[in-house]
Amino acid sequence: MTAGKGLIHAEVRYSKFKKEGGDLEIPQLWLNLPAKYKMTEPGYVGLQKDQITTFTLDQNKVKVQLIAGNWETQEGSFDSLTRIFLSTVFFLDQKGYFSKSVPTDENVFFYVVRGKIHVSGVEVPFRNLVEFENEGELIEVTASEDSTVLFGHAKSFNEPLVA
Repeated sequence: MTAGKGLIHAEVRYSKFKKEGGDLEIPQLWLNLPAKYKMTEPGYVGLQKDQITTFTLDQNKVKVQLIAGNWETQEGSFDSLTRIFLSTVFFLDQKGYFSKSVPTDENVFFYVVRGKIHVSGVEVPFRNLVEFENEGELIEVTASEDSTVLFGHAKSFNEPLVA
């Protein structure tokens, strides 16, 4: 979704969930737009799971849903105005592994939704955000258990934020 110059947004729940309740987890990332795109036309694209670019790594131990950007030869499901990279990474097997180069001039978003992983040898439990110092390009990740990670990166706009 691109809010641009204005968009009405509402979360919709299934009637069964409204009546009976239950577990619900909807992580949402709201990304700022640079000044030149603030008044762009709003837009929304809703994709089903089978419409999202998906591939596996490490002999099927790791599954990647590529939302935006490129991962080697794979192209993401969405074109972003700001050339961000965004993915959901599922470790389907304990000891699943991946590595990815990220340019040192880009900021990284790396959040452990579920499970426990090691990033460059440092253990990170679920519901933790990993901060990177842009000291090198290679990020190496190994799972200690079945895990899910939100992983993205992009260049900073270097513009003031106004709330």
